[in-house]
Amino acid sequence: MKKSYFFTLMLFTLISSFVEAEPNYDEVKQLINKHFIRKNDYSDKSAYLGYKTPNVATLLKSLNEPHTYLKDKDSNIIIFSAKKRCVNNSKIKLSFQKGKLAYLKVSSIGATTTEEKSQYVRNSINNIRSQDNENSRYWIIDLRKNSGGNMWPMLQALSPFFDATQTLGEFHLSSGSITRFGFKDGIAHESTLQKINFQPDTYHLKHQPIGIFVLIDSSVASSAEALAIGLSSLNNVTLVGEKTCGLATVNTPFELSDESILVLTTGEMANIHGKTFKNGIKPSISSLEFSTLIKDFGE
Repeated sequence: MKKSYFFTLMLFTLISSFVEAEPNYDEVKQLINKHFIRKNDYSDKSAYLGYKTPNVATLLKSLNEPHTYLKDKDSNIIIFSAKKRCVNNSKIKLSFQKGKLAYLKVSSIGATTTEEKSQYVRNSINNIRSQDNENSRYWIIDLRKNSGGNMWPMLQALSPFFDATQTLGEFHLSSGSITRFGFKDGIAHESTLQKINFQPDTYHLKHQPIGIFVLIDSSVASSAEALAIGLSSLNNVTLVGEKTCGLATVNTPFELSDESILVLTTGEMANIHGKTFKNGIKPSISSLEFSTLIKDFGE
């Protein structure tokens, strides 16, 4: 009997040594429980509950959320919850006569200086101004190969296409609250909060477009998907191409006690009607239909 008791004690001690949680484990799990947008959407519930080895990597991977990850104190990503390939799969080849169609490429911009963000907006506004004439009543706005970054300068750079005050979409947060993004007095806002920390160049189109074709494909991700959502709120916009990547979510960074940073998915993007896009944003017309359509503008 004593041997059996001793053996059980040894076994319990051995198991306990294997399942001892990492230092960050409880901290990360508390943040997930409080802020993660899909608290019950686990790919491996037993891993999430700690039935398997309770380490941070296993915990995050059990969420299966491509927009959630852990960075070390030097901002290097060390753990992805899941990986998703957002590749350029566009079948559209543009060939049209200048002056019949106006064209704007929207490139990604990341964590840059205030002056760089201001210059990004200025360049876009100047590009739009130079093409705004009575002959260019149709526009192509190209979001392809834009994988996201800082949403607000990119949105501000598109301001000439919108009213000075206009709601373009929503953020549905894990707390249950909803904030709205768009423009107020010509400046990019999230609800009542101004999101641009510089005075941007402003311009209003003198010739309102008859139609705007927004090019999307699987390489369009994250904040670039927010641009697609915002643009689609306009009645004269048609989304063209292939479905976007499907990372239309809100991310929030949380600094942990060891100075690492948990970037957690805390909300979902939605259009002005409240529709979310977990699996990507679908185009209204295909690449083939669009290629046929713009032949009328060809050389």
